[in-house]
Amino acid sequence: MRWLFLASLLLSSRAVAEQVESQFGVLLEKGVSFGTGADGVISLTAPAHLNLEWSAFIEEDYRKRWRLGLVVPLQQRVALGLAPGLTIPLKPIFRQPFELGVGLRGFITPYTLYGAAVEFAWRPKLSGIVDGVIGLVTDLYFFGNDLPTDISFYRLQLQFGLRFGL
Repeated sequence: MRWLFLASLLLSSRAVAEQVESQFGVLLEKGVSFGTGADGVISLTAPAHLNLEWSAFIEEDYRKRWRLGLVVPLQQRVALGLAPGLTIPLKPIFRQPFELGVGLRGFITPYTLYGAAVEFAWRPKLSGIVDGVIGLVTDLYFFGNDLPTDISFYRLQLQFGLRFGL
């Protein structure tokens, strides 16, 4: 009886799943860090970061691409960060694809550091399923146990990598 019920549920369903066009990205970021506080502004070379991200157009809405990334520093301290966000394809400039991204950045272990990110990138098509990425990323961190009181932390980075269609 149980098998008959399960078979009727599986075979009678005609629901079609919404199409999800996803990509996997491997991106490297490197740049300069700035800190602001009572003593003025200090600048340092920012550690390189590896960003592994999954992104997708959901429900055939091609005006925005949702993404979730894992961010890992490759220099200095060991950490793990999350980078959820939204990427908006822009109108082609000189027939080249560009995009604008906004999102959150947060390092969650072993220390905490939370903020927002904005990026502008060129997405040249390298092959049928591979896109290149060359861009500029700005991060502003304003909360977390890794920041001293009354200090904000800003990063300006170059980003380059590849995105693969899945």
